[in-house]
Amino acid sequence: MKKKIAVLMCSMLLFLGVMPVIHSNPLGDPFEKKDLPFDVRCDIRLTTEKNQIIPLHSHWGLLTILLLRFLDIRSFSVYEKTDTPDYLYASMEVSQFQYSEYRSVYVIYWCYNGVDYYACTYTHSLGEYVCLFCGYWGEDYSDYHHTIIQGDILEEENRITWKIPKNLIGDPDDGAMLRNIHAATYLIYQKDCGAPRQLRLASDHAEPILDTEYTYTIQV
Repeated sequence: MKKKIAVLMCSMLLFLGVMPVIHSNPLGDPFEKKDLPFDVRCDIRLTTEKNQIIPLHSHWGLLTILLLRFLDIRSFSVYEKTDTPDYLYASMEVSQFQYSEYRSVYVIYWCYNGVDYYACTYTHSLGEYVCLFCGYWGEDYSDYHHTIIQGDILEEENRITWKIPKNLIGDPDDGAMLRNIHAATYLIYQKDCGAPRQLRLASDHAEPILDTEYTYTIQV
């Protein structure tokens, strides 16, 4: 009898100990994609005042890879947590994160109900400036809206994370589908994101190679 009571108590303690862990974990079906390593490239483009993009030079090579590992996307993900159903989470891992003097941009894009949304992080001045936000574009891609949100840069894990309020991204309900999910990083010479002309220096893109589409279905 004592043995049965002891086994029962151990089982209850194990269950109680596991409950908080299960409760705070992401849901069982997150969206996560790996990206090809070592594909960051020198990608010099000028953006004009009318938002026209003029390509000037593009180059991939060993020196570029070594110097720009902080832009090289390794993976990115979108997921939810059962204890915070009003938020969507996103994450990006790069090869070797470091702060740059110029503006480094880390962004995950998706489309919901015909509107293009994004979660983004800007850093420059060797980490003196860091901003995390989410937003969307209007009919014209020069017309965009953004809001500062919570998130983090985990340097030891080479990871950027975002905690995105769902009411800022169209209030997607259970079963709603986020379409055309993809990610990108950029290095931009101008630190001011409102500069009329901007010179992009490098980039990496993580998106389907074949004619497919990355999607995620809202679960809570």
